[in-house]
Amino acid sequence: MDAEPVPVTAATAPASAPATDADQAGTLGGAEVVRGVAIGGLAGVMAGILVIGVGGRLVMRAIALLNPDDTGRITSADEVIGRITLDGSMFFIVFFGAIGGAVAAVVWVAVAEWIPGRGAARAVATGLVGVALSAFLVVRADELDFTVVEPLSAIVLLIGLVGLFGIALTLIDEQLRRRLPAVTPDRAGALLVYLLISGVGLLFMPMTLQTYFGGGDLLTRKASPEVGLAILAVGLATLAAWVLRVRTGSSTRPRALRIAGQGALAIAVVLGALHLGREIAAILGATS
Repeated sequence: MDAEPVPVTAATAPASAPATDADQAGTLGGAEVVRGVAIGGLAGVMAGILVIGVGGRLVMRAIALLNPDDTGRITSADEVIGRITLDGSMFFIVFFGAIGGAVAAVVWVAVAEWIPGRGAARAVATGLVGVALSAFLVVRADELDFTVVEPLSAIVLLIGLVGLFGIALTLIDEQLRRRLPAVTPDRAGALLVYLLISGVGLLFMPMTLQTYFGGGDLLTRKASPEVGLAILAVGLATLAAWVLRVRTGSSTRPRALRIAGQGALAIAVVLGALHLGREIAAILGATS
């Protein structure tokens, strides 16, 4: 006679293979990637409100004080030089500060992996990188306001503001990394929060692409596709580093990947600096 089949129960069912150390390390590595993306986004918004929003408003006031003869004139944004209103300040802080900071955070998350150093030295380096990658978005020869006010002081103040934003962004990011909870097996809630923040950040990717590649008038009227392509190359290197971290659980990057990421960032910085130089030359040439 054939033997009767043995029913499968919890006692007789084959046990699933326990998670290996490599699996657990990869899971935690992926969680840390998500945490880093979320922290980068938060840092961008916070620095944007503080530096671009509040600081930008102060820069506008400084430009007005440096150009007293132009007080009362209308800017290209239909603002009155020398007049600061509560409604105008709130709009500036929310739109240009918070939203502009979120857009900048997308770029920060893409390039931060390849900016060396730590502390103040890394903050200064990020400020310089930020000037190269984004100052030409606000210092533009097609901006008519540079023909209204004395251009050189305005250029210096705006470039300084962009550099200060990069410094603040780095320092805030480092503080958040120290203070916000790490993702551990007993802190699943923290991972969900980081995932939510990262998901919100993804909504700003189209706006970031539009900023560099054009196609709209939301934040800028003059794009720079060559800088945008170089930043995309940096982002691909960062994505590769994240994939390796998820697969291995280690943040160590192969030498070839480091060369690719830092090389692409260097190209982006050079292209952005050249673009900024052309804009400054055109502004000063038109007003001399």
